[in-house]
Amino acid sequence: MWHRSFLKKILLLAVLLSVVLVPASLLLAERRIPSDTLDGDASAILEATRFTSNQYTQTDDETVVDSSLTIPGTFSLVGETDALQLFAESPNGAIRVVNKEDGYVYGSSFDAANVPIPYFNTTWEGIVNSAAVIEYYSYNDTNGAYIVNEESFYTSPLTTMDYRTIDDGYELAVFYGESSIGLTIRVYVEGIYLHVEVPAESITEGDAFKLRSVKCFPFLGSVFGDSIPGYVFVPDGSGALIRYKPIDAVTEIYEFNYYGSDTGILRTGVDEAMLNFPVYGMIHGVRQHGFVQIIENGDAFATLVVSPAKNNLKYYYSYNKFVYRNTYRSPSSKADAASGAGQQVIEAGRNSCDVAVVYAFLAGDDADYVGMANGYQDYLVGQNADFGRAPAVGVVPALIELIGAEPSPGFLFDEMRVMTSYAGAGRILSELATTIPALTVVYKGWSDGGYSAGGVDYDRREAALGTQAELLELIETYNQGPNALLLFTDFLRVSDAGSYSVYRDVSQRIDTSLHTAFGIERTWYYLSPTRSVMYLDRAVDTLLGWGATELALGSIGYLLYSDYRDTADAVDRAEAIALYRTALADGSMDFSVYRANAYLLAYANRYLSVPTTSSGYAIYTDTVPFAAILLAGVMEAYGPYANFFANRTEETLRSIDYGLLPSFILTEASAYLLNDTELASLYSSSYDTWREAVGDIYGSVASALSTFYGSRVVSRRVPAPGIVMTSYDNGVTVYVNYTGSDYLAGLLTIPAQSFEAVIPDA
Repeated sequence: MWHRSFLKKILLLAVLLSVVLVPASLLLAERRIPSDTLDGDASAILEATRFTSNQYTQTDDETVVDSSLTIPGTFSLVGETDALQLFAESPNGAIRVVNKEDGYVYGSSFDAANVPIPYFNTTWEGIVNSAAVIEYYSYNDTNGAYIVNEESFYTSPLTTMDYRTIDDGYELAVFYGESSIGLTIRVYVEGIYLHVEVPAESITEGDAFKLRSVKCFPFLGSVFGDSIPGYVFVPDGSGALIRYKPIDAVTEIYEFNYYGSDTGILRTGVDEAMLNFPVYGMIHGVRQHGFVQIIENGDAFATLVVSPAKNNLKYYYSYNKFVYRNTYRSPSSKADAASGAGQQVIEAGRNSCDVAVVYAFLAGDDADYVGMANGYQDYLVGQNADFGRAPAVGVVPALIELIGAEPSPGFLFDEMRVMTSYAGAGRILSELATTIPALTVVYKGWSDGGYSAGGVDYDRREAALGTQAELLELIETYNQGPNALLLFTDFLRVSDAGSYSVYRDVSQRIDTSLHTAFGIERTWYYLSPTRSVMYLDRAVDTLLGWGATELALGSIGYLLYSDYRDTADAVDRAEAIALYRTALADGSMDFSVYRANAYLLAYANRYLSVPTTSSGYAIYTDTVPFAAILLAGVMEAYGPYANFFANRTEETLRSIDYGLLPSFILTEASAYLLNDTELASLYSSSYDTWREAVGDIYGSVASALSTFYGSRVVSRRVPAPGIVMTSYDNGVTVYVNYTGSDYLAGLLTIPAQSFEAVIPDA
């Protein structure tokens, strides 16, 4: 790895200034990342397709877009703030919203309710012109299955709508004539936000049909084919865009469950997209107009639906659907329960879903995915002033995860594999501290039973790793100054080799089966949320006495499921969230959280394992660093393990591009010892093997991040495929060149596979 000293950078700048005219107010920080990619023709061919794939961010079409909607005479002004005007149509509640900053008009419908809509039949016209559309279940006596039916305000002549104005908005009580289901939708503007609510207490049902879901304003922001440039934003992994394409370019409708599916009810057979943040957005003209919708309440039961423009429905549209009931298989035997077989039934009660969403409207340079991330960050800070922990500017830490012990399954007894003893951990950290100024250390497998067989009790160390005094000394040594040592804990998952009680601890699905998942070598049990927080509280009391001040929490960050262990007092996902929040808000201990869902962000000291990719679905056109931008400036955010980068050059550049802190997972012993264990996927972790590379990768990332770390992203642009330019609120602009060719940005050359940081002269 080629390291340049500060002096060499200044000398290089002096030479550059003598040859070309570069503004005297700028300094440059540049680092060439060692290449491990193809050369010559093969590389050129690969680049022609790779950087225009949906694994990268694409260039933007910034064609000017003007508002296409008018405000029909049937709409009245019902609310106004300094930022927004809200118009509504009575009695159906269709809306127009005017963003005063740019005058752009957004609408939930296309025209007045009585005007025919081109390309829409009467059923779809009814959906477009209804403020709220429901799904309900009916039973088919012929095949014994439940059918999902959709009903708008216009499906039945028996539907009644009671519309009345409220402060800066309206309230509409509707009784759906076909299903005999009733609800109230409340819409109003406040400050910079449009609020839409469906109070749970307003919902009523008849005896014949039961409510499945509610969606509000599904066509708000819809776009005809590719008539304008822009995109739908989906918070899948790091973040993904769906740019508007010609009709029928993509035809499949996608549904994404926020926080994943509820595995306490639904058995999922394939990996699904992970949406950690309950937001989505639409852009009408890149960096011109758009909005981001944020779910305030009901996120535990929400599904994001994105429909591309198809021949039978020529619009891109997206919306959130809130699910009150699901179907499941009711078993008639233990065998049925184990396999998920049985008669199809619906949940008897409704989820505790109290719908509340806000729309933040974007204009000018803020109207892109960066503006969405910053708008969401502003919202979170506004809701909780304690959200996040501002990073120490200029001090770039690294995450070092150490594996202590891991059991290897044996015929009669497990064999404990010592991967990193307490003394060995001290030696590794002591050496790393000479080159990395701030170490965030997560010690896994330190407790009795090691990583996979530790159970839920964290009151004893693993004796094979060393003495209690050695562990306490390690905690004390690396839990001061810029360093932090976090003991890893997991209170939601326990393996079949761990300590737990099947009767008291293990969660039960709605179909009465135990809530399990299969690992590499073992079966993992998911614990009841109520028992999980009990064990967390118990561990906090014990580990505080050991000198620990912060824990690293495993599955609790991203696993969210209902629990039916006590059928008389079942815990749904919203109630589980409330339990976790209360436990983490105690204040006696800090917590860093892996892949934290939005509801735990206010309680996370550090965000571990920020994703850098999306699921890559065919409908996606771009991958963007929404998650990283959201956390920038408010929380330490660590990326994936650098010693598992498939392409070290590219992924190191991606860490710089996304502004993520480097992470490494290491062991004192060879990873070969993990081959027949639950950690067999850690194929390369030996510190002796990675010693030099850790320093090299950290040096590259830190040299870039030191120029802007702790700052907020203000813009991110792609001037050409494989080239990214990101600007921060401290004035620094960072160019990243993923490609195999030098790139000329004005008078500045960014060498192939490298970065340049343009720094204002202080």
